[in-house]
Amino acid sequence: MQFVPEREIEQVEKPYNGQTVRKIRFIVREPGTDNNSEKSFDVGKRSARLIIAKLKEGHTSLKIERIGSGKDTLYIPTPVVPSAQ
Repeated sequence: MQFVPEREIEQVEKPYNGQTVRKIRFIVREPGTDNNSEKSFDVGKRSARLIIAKLKEGHTSLKIERIGSGKDTLYIPTPVVPSAQ
């Protein structure tokens, strides 16, 4: 995913299993799609800390790996290094 750093990261509330939970919303683009449009990507606080750390290092293109499910879902970001030509 290509994170859009100039867009504000915000906290949102979403329903989950009859409760309201807080998520961190990032605006992203998916490279390779026809329209390259922006969409939201909502994650929990633990995943958000990992993603924000990579963004602070200057990485905006990240491969996201999902581990777990439900409340135990964790998204692990890995920087995507452009191939040298």
